[in-house]
Amino acid sequence: MDIYEKKVEQKMLQLLIILGVIFWSLRQVFYGGKLGENLLSLIIGVLILAGVYYLLYKVSKEKLVGGAEWMIGLAMALVLAKWELSLLCLVTSNIVAAVTIFAINAFLNKKIKQ
Repeated sequence: MDIYEKKVEQKMLQLLIILGVIFWSLRQVFYGGKLGENLLSLIIGVLILAGVYYLLYKVSKEKLVGGAEWMIGLAMALVLAKWELSLLCLVTSNIVAAVTIFAINAFLNKKIKQ
């Protein structure tokens, strides 16, 4: 990750996604359950986390979010493996971000553009 240019390495993102697939696969092997239900929950989770950020990325033409966010969302959805956890993660992370930005604006008098 490059903090000055605000870029995330593609290889790092690809590695995160591969690790997410391995983690999900190992979870299926060791914890089992119904593969169809687990796969459906995973797909919905991917649509929630990666899909929302991909849509924001495409619609805003990289003004709201960059290309890395949806890939990180994909990796997170693979690790979380359930749509409920993906939705909780999406809501919680956005609430924390909003509170953090509000606090920075209110107490430090700094405006955050992104």
